[in-house]
Amino acid sequence: MKRTQSSDHFEETDQPMEILVADDSPVNLKMYRHILLKLGHKVDCATNGREVLEALEKKKYQVLFLDCQMPIIDGFEAARTISQRWKSSHRPYIVALTANSLNEIKKHSDGRYFDSYLPKSFGIDELKKVLKQAWEEVNMKKSPTNAQTGDAPEHAVMNQVEFFQNFNGVEELISPTIEQFFLQYPVLMDKIHADIVAKNPKELEINAHTLKGSLAIFRAHHCVSLAKKLEYMGKDNSFENALDCYKKLAREGERLLALLKTLKEQAAA
Repeated sequence: MKRTQSSDHFEETDQPMEILVADDSPVNLKMYRHILLKLGHKVDCATNGREVLEALEKKKYQVLFLDCQMPIIDGFEAARTISQRWKSSHRPYIVALTANSLNEIKKHSDGRYFDSYLPKSFGIDELKKVLKQAWEEVNMKKSPTNAQTGDAPEHAVMNQVEFFQNFNGVEELISPTIEQFFLQYPVLMDKIHADIVAKNPKELEINAHTLKGSLAIFRAHHCVSLAKKLEYMGKDNSFENALDCYKKLAREGERLLALLKTLKEQAAA
């Protein structure tokens, strides 16, 4: 783990979660547990994929940190089994822990079953960012897809600070990136709607996953959560609330398009 310079990094969260950490190294487990406890979370540990599955049968966890390389059942197989055994609303947010690169995770046939990724040499700020994403996802699962649709929602449609930080030094790419999204977004939304109407789970999973990746570039966290929900509905072959979720994403998407149009005009000025 990367050394941090300030004790402020370990300030206790006001959003404690039930977390399961799986790693076959006792040293790593002790370190991960200590850090997460110090951040204010509740932590249980497992040393292989079988223990993970047994723990999930007994208790509901909000987050699972899963070492990819473990004996008996490795992290990839465990993640796949969890995704097949539990519906998205009843399974934890799964974070891959690995010494390998993110590309290696993505290339693995079961890499798609992870929600996020952390290198084993993570820093505290990296960990807290993943935990924040997990918290947002957990709360998204709690709220019904057809929740109130009243006036303007309280949350921001995108995190502009994070977005501009991502383009620091390459500001000239902002306008073409937004322009490309303007072209891609309506096409993908049309495909997703058609997938829902036709009840095509595989295509829904693929198209929602693609849209989720594009939305993430703009740090549109709520839109990303909705797209991820549609992706999981495709994985689960569950269409009960898919149309409601799509409509909510469409409303959020219109807000995002309007804001991006303004940002594009400002960038061109």
